[in-house]
Amino acid sequence: MNQSKRPAHVLLQSVWKCSTARLASLQIASPRPISLNEPTDRVAPYIWASVKACAPGSTLVIVLATLLGAICNIGQSYFLGQITEVGMLDERRQVVLQLFYLISLWLAAPLLHVVQNLAVLYSSQNLRIGVTDHLSARLMYARPQQLANNTVGNLVERIELVSVSLSEIVCTLADTAIKLIAVAILASLVLTSASWPIALLAAAWMMSAFMLSSYLAYSGMSIAEDASDAHAQVMANLNEIVTNIPLIRSFVAHKTERHRFNHSLRADLLACRKVRSYWLFVLLIETSYKWLFGIGIITYASFQYSTGSLTIPQLVTIGSLIIILSWHFESVAFHFVNLFDSLGILRAGMRELSSIPVDLPSGNKLPTLPEPGKIMLRNVSVGHQGITVLKEISLCIEPGSRVGIVGPSGSGKSTLLAVLRGDLQPDQGTVELHGLPLSTCQSSLFATLCSEALQNALMFNRSVLDNINYGQDPCHTQKIMQTASIAQVNRLINNLPHGLDTIIGERGAVLSTGERQRINIARALLKSCPLLIFDEATSSVDAISEARIIDYLIHRRDSTVLVVSHRIASMRNFDQIVLLDQGRIVDIGRFDELLARNELFQALMQHNENVENIYN
Repeated sequence: MNQSKRPAHVLLQSVWKCSTARLASLQIASPRPISLNEPTDRVAPYIWASVKACAPGSTLVIVLATLLGAICNIGQSYFLGQITEVGMLDERRQVVLQLFYLISLWLAAPLLHVVQNLAVLYSSQNLRIGVTDHLSARLMYARPQQLANNTVGNLVERIELVSVSLSEIVCTLADTAIKLIAVAILASLVLTSASWPIALLAAAWMMSAFMLSSYLAYSGMSIAEDASDAHAQVMANLNEIVTNIPLIRSFVAHKTERHRFNHSLRADLLACRKVRSYWLFVLLIETSYKWLFGIGIITYASFQYSTGSLTIPQLVTIGSLIIILSWHFESVAFHFVNLFDSLGILRAGMRELSSIPVDLPSGNKLPTLPEPGKIMLRNVSVGHQGITVLKEISLCIEPGSRVGIVGPSGSGKSTLLAVLRGDLQPDQGTVELHGLPLSTCQSSLFATLCSEALQNALMFNRSVLDNINYGQDPCHTQKIMQTASIAQVNRLINNLPHGLDTIIGERGAVLSTGERQRINIARALLKSCPLLIFDEATSSVDAISEARIIDYLIHRRDSTVLVVSHRIASMRNFDQIVLLDQGRIVDIGRFDELLARNELFQALMQHNENVENIYN
């Protein structure tokens, strides 16, 4: 049976490939990127900017096809009345002519509908792709501290919802609004030729129905926004569950997590049902309103016919137009519900995304700075949620020096690095980079001068080569392997099934934490910047490998090195060590100096030795 169907299936696809499949070419109606500087805090200007960039031609075609389609629909009612009139006069030649016009409009209407659907296809997909590209590109410029309050699932869901809802809004407006206006104007003109009182009554019906639909739909946007928020929370929770499956299995917390997730699912279900129940309420009101005016117009037209004011052809024209108007406004009411539903989702998503500040490139040429240069902090204080994290920090880091930052957990080490990177703005004090206030610098300036290796060792689901050489021009394999050797990851690469071309899985799942950290270090070293920052980058690396990496950093004099680590012994040969406690710098000096004079440093060193003795 499958064999008999296969030839027809193959033939059908062959015909498709030779005909309409060519319309899928990306060379047709290709979208342009939306400017990164286009703000996302206002809905209407953002919709307009998206249409201009991504779908100007296809949106215009939707408008024109809709307008011509409305002319065809109203024209059919008009010529139907004309055929009735000339038929009663037994003018056969005129009947044939009017019938030709009627059939021509009847044939043109579906062709225009096909053109309109094709334009909707191009417009909606271009807008979806363009908006997704724009929002994701802007998000790449967000500071890590600003993203900390948003879950990955929530942001991904918001971008998807905004891109889909915006395309739906544009296509619905281009179709429904134009159709409504065209039908209202054309129907009024046709009805005026039959009976101007009925034309006025129909015009009042159409305009009042439009205003009623708009008001009822607009009043429910807040309900749609709540539903969008609830669904985004479900996606955020789902992403968290998938990410933490190993933890759930380890603690046998399947039932607990399912119960928590069901709570958010039920909230999402309730919010969605509230939206649909409100739209049902709206449709009931609009249906009652349509019945009221429809029955009124039909009753008045029947009365005028009974008094001889209307002829049978005029009555046929009015009756057919009332049916068309009723169908159109029923369709408009339905589309208005979807329109404002999408608008509520769009507003909720853009509200969430625009609340995340981004550091966009200005386009100006970055200043040329000495490499490496001096870093200066003067009386820097930083607070978070009413708690002072850093207190009056003053520090000078000389060019080409090796500086260690140590202290108990929670002493402010990572916060200090965040201030140096420009991710956190100090509440008071200044940070200078090469004599230039960091607050006046673009974030991209610091990124070009700094290379980082962080504890969490972020990885892409790509090859080892792609992760090590990330963000750089293509390098010779020999240089990459030399850098990998310095980072103590060369043996790992040689043991992988495909070497540098081995795919390491999502977030480097096929590697251990220590292996990810060594690849992370190789990536930072390959960037070769004047400032190198290690933030607990070797916390899961074995002591021997760490010692070799630190030894390389000590002898590398072409850059300034900042290292945050709990393994204080690894900083024995650093130029200076900054000791933090409770957000303050309590001492600065070389390893031997601090060990001789500072009790806190001695305690930290003793703790390190005790931990190493336990594991050894």
